This record gives sequence, C-alpha cells and structure tokens, in this order.
Amino acid sequence: MIRMRTAAAAALAALAALALAGCGTGAAVTSRSQPPATSQEQSAPSARAIASQIGATGYQPITPTLYASDEGNATWHGRMVDIATFASPELRASWVQAAEQFVPIMTEGPQFAIADDGPAA
Repeated sequence: MIRMRTAAAAALAALAALALAGCGTGAAVTSRSQPPATSQEQSAPSARAIASQIGATGYQPITPTLYASDEGNATWHGRMVDIATFASPELRASWVQAAEQFVPIMTEGPQFAIADDGPAA
C-alpha cells in the first residue's frame, strides 16, 4: 500500500521534472514547486480540513506534490486516499491531469481533489 503511494508520488515528481525540463527556453528556474500566481488564486483550505469535512480518518500530512498547496493521506470509504488542496481551480486541474495518469481521482471540489490509493489495510 505504502509502496503504491510512494511510487505514485515518485512518478508525479518525475513527471514534474520532465515537464520543467521540457520548458527550458533559458528562463530562470526557481525552487517553487508551483507555477506563478494567477489572478484567480485564493487561500487554499488545509487538506486536514477537507479530510475532516468528508469524514476521512487517520489523516497523515505529506509533502505537497506539484501544484498542491497542502496534501495528506487518509482512509475514506475503506480506501486509502490522497487529499490535495489548491490555491486555484487551474492548479487543481493541472494536478488532476498529472495524477490521473497513475491513480483514479475519486472526487474533486473547487479547491481540492481526492485520489484513490487503493484499499485500506
């Protein structure tokens, strides 16, 4: 179970590195894991707050992956899930597009997405 999450996180990181490498046109690369702010960005809710709102249990924070403001793992409806929150719908859409190449997306909201990491132990 943990290996699947670790593999998915590693795959997302590799995909992000490839995407950044493909964008190299001499522009400066910063250490930010997110693209520059857009006019529609807002304060993102915490992943813990979303977990609480949906009734997920066993929340554990993780380092946010590309595009996410906050992220964590929890158990929801008998599944291990990755709950990620975002400062804008555009950032959420970018994260979903990358993540769904590796795991199913269970649900989305304006500032969050929940990915299925498999059956709970």
